[in-house]
Amino acid sequence: MRLRQLSGVTVREAPTDQPGFHYYVLQFTQPIDHDNPDLGTFQQEVSLLHRDERANVPMIVATSGYSDSIQDKPCELTKMLAANQVSIEHRYFGESRPSPADWTKLTIRQMADDEHRIISALRTVYRGAFLTTGGWLTRRVT
Repeated sequence: MRLRQLSGVTVREAPTDQPGFHYYVLQFTQPIDHDNPDLGTFQQEVSLLHRDERANVPMIVATSGYSDSIQDKPCELTKMLAANQVSIEHRYFGESRPSPADWTKLTIRQMADDEHRIISALRTVYRGAFLTTGGWLTRRVT
């Protein structure tokens, strides 16, 4: 699997009940400050539902805004398009927190830079279009 060849990324396969998918938990090494990489790094958790890296199918980039509550659950677009899916945990939430945490580095700009690095790395493996979405509820509200 070509994912294992990405620099600064660790890959662990995890069990899933989702038919047609392999589920991987990735750890991306990210700078605490993209403008000053000398400040150190942390591990950012990313969940990947993998169908196929060779097929020209889209990669859905799904974010919830905080911890990775999506994990191995395909979102609606993933189902509709028979796509691959990646969900990115927001920096400083869940497992994606440097120690010690410099809270001045918890900014939208830093997170956008995190996502750019992740998507750029995955583009070297997956050939299809990348579609970003997020900010939905993961359960039905009645």
